[in-house]
Amino acid sequence: MLKIKFLPIVLGAVIAACGLASRPAEAIPWVASSGTDDNALSGQADFTISAGQIVVKVTNLLDPTTIRSVGQSVSDVIFTISNAPGTNGTNTAAGSLVNISGSDGSVTSVSGTPNHWINPSPGGFNISGNTITLEAIGNNGGGHDNNNQLVFPTDSGGKYANVNNGIDSHNPYVDGPATFTLPLSLVTTSTMIASVNISFGTGPDTTLMAHPVPAPLIGHGLLVLAAVGGVLFGGKLFESLKKHHHLGAA
Repeated sequence: MLKIKFLPIVLGAVIAACGLASRPAEAIPWVASSGTDDNALSGQADFTISAGQIVVKVTNLLDPTTIRSVGQSVSDVIFTISNAPGTNGTNTAAGSLVNISGSDGSVTSVSGTPNHWINPSPGGFNISGNTITLEAIGNNGGGHDNNNQLVFPTDSGGKYANVNNGIDSHNPYVDGPATFTLPLSLVTTSTMIASVNISFGTGPDTTLMAHPVPAPLIGHGLLVLAAVGGVLFGGKLFESLKKHHHLGAA
């Protein structure tokens, strides 16, 4: 029979194991922000890691009425993972492309996907060691000459009301988030995101170091609390049983 003194450990382990068995792959958000008003920049990259692939969702966090210039668009995400990524399969991209009017900021949907981000040409996709670059701004002939498919926030009422003239020179844009699926043979559920940089504009003009957003209580935090609670509950039960055992012996 299992000894009572091991009960706290067993209870905690059972709760933790049940939580781990039922937990799906979770998106890990990294955010980079800077400036205010016309100089505001804010982007987010969410990473969902599973065996054999990483899914990256790129979002411009600005309010669409804040957008003034192409310099506020998200143009690349560079991230480093904790192990070698292995062989890269066929990448896929999803997102809504639009042309933005230079006169009033109204948008018109266009066909296609933001595939510059996942191709070495005309985009700037690259894997070097453990570092992966997703980039819209192309690198043909040694210069960035395909400056489109840049990510803006989802438009407001069918337009970006406050954009400057000339915004249309970089059509089409991604209206809202863009999602990229990267098949990578050596990625596992233990692979971690080590660092992330998010860039803005066509130079790119600005590159910011991103920081992970703390996990909410629901998820990993709840699992830890449940495990700790199991151990504490087991401890209390053990003390109670031990007390009754001594009283009975007396």
